[in-house]
Amino acid sequence: MRVQEEILAISFSEEETVDRQIEALEKDLKSLLKRKRDLQIGIQNDVVKLLAKRHTL
Repeated sequence: MRVQEEILAISFSEEETVDRQIEALEKDLKSLLKRKRDLQIGIQNDVVKLLAKRHTL
């Protein structure tokens, strides 16, 4: 019975570790997605400017 309790304790500890890692990765992902959106907006604005400039030439 003691061994099973130790295995359960280790499993719960491992689960908590994995949950913390998931939270950290989700936080990183959130900031990366924001950066991606910002880059896409910047690229889109540059393309619009280039098309407008091409149209005026």
